[in-house]
Amino acid sequence: MSNYLVVVLNGPPGCGKDTLAEYIAFNGHPFYMFGEHRTLVYHEKFAEPIKDALSAFLDISRDELEFNKNIPGLLPNNQSIRRSLITMSEEWAKPTFGNGIFGTMLGKKIERYVTRSKGKFIRQDPKQLYIISDSGFYEELEALEELHPGKVRLIRIGRDGCTYEGDSRSYLFNVPLRVKAVDIGNNSTKEAFYKEATKVITEWCNEQFSGTVSRVPAQS
Repeated sequence: MSNYLVVVLNGPPGCGKDTLAEYIAFNGHPFYMFGEHRTLVYHEKFAEPIKDALSAFLDISRDELEFNKNIPGLLPNNQSIRRSLITMSEEWAKPTFGNGIFGTMLGKKIERYVTRSKGKFIRQDPKQLYIISDSGFYEELEALEELHPGKVRLIRIGRDGCTYEGDSRSYLFNVPLRVKAVDIGNNSTKEAFYKEATKVITEWCNEQFSGTVSRVPAQS
């Protein structure tokens, strides 16, 4: 048994990763009930450190960065914020610190959260769920799993018309052996998508927090 679980969402832009993570985090503020388990939900992203760095460099807020991210030619040299983030990540951070650096940084952040929460909720003893909504690189998932062995799960999200064309990320199929993975489609209503995803996550939480066997079939 464990008091926390990490669920990583993998899918192309527009497939519903952030929408799902925000839905669970918002509806779970401050707690979400997965089965019988009172659970604190945290929405995290691998890209947070590089976004913080670019915001500081450009002297703009994170809200400004997100709002203007896709405007072409907004920055000097005809650069967009999105292209600048990719350049900082792929041409500086990863060559300097290794391809798994963002997985390592997020894994250590989760370690700090888990450690700080021990003994904080004496009567309630809530569990913790970390939803990461921007997965697309194997090395990041591997680095995260190395820091949290047996705690990481993967949901691959598919949606008609959404592809990785022009994106350096991809679907993750060759995942570490201890990472259970499932595929979910988002081609119906939002409600149906949320229902299927929360059912899967609830099964995983029951397994992780109670030691019960999950009925969600693992996929590779």
